[in-house]
Amino acid sequence: MMDRKAEILKVLSPDKPLTAIEISEKTGIGRREVSKFISDLVESGEVKIYTGRWAFLLGENLALSNPEFYKHAQAAEKYESSGRYRTAQTEWQAAFDSTSEVHLRTKAVKHIQNCESKVKRVCYESMGEMAGRMALNDISSCLGSGPGQF
Repeated sequence: MMDRKAEILKVLSPDKPLTAIEISEKTGIGRREVSKFISDLVESGEVKIYTGRWAFLLGENLALSNPEFYKHAQAAEKYESSGRYRTAQTEWQAAFDSTSEVHLRTKAVKHIQNCESKVKRVCYESMGEMAGRMALNDISSCLGSGPGQF
């Protein structure tokens, strides 16, 4: 089965806006699911909102318009999916640093924060019985050094 996001991107064009209902009808994906995926695609810049009506157009191709961001984002997503959150966090920081576009930087920051929270959770859980007795600040030794501030 084709990836849902890919199915949505396949029916969109850069010049003919479609509503979520129209996308749902063309792809066979439920309207709520379409809306969820559209939100992610808008956030990443792959889909843009058409002015004047709640419809969507195919956005920029990140691989072409922001190759450096795309390279780091792809690597970071691979690391995240395999549970390597510290490495993913570093790649997201590099993606953030590689662009000046606000929507891409916002995406990178959300992923950096998500990775950081997962590193903290994994570290906290690994402390076993002592985990409930320690303040979150006390587990910083387990976190190591991460990328700089954004």
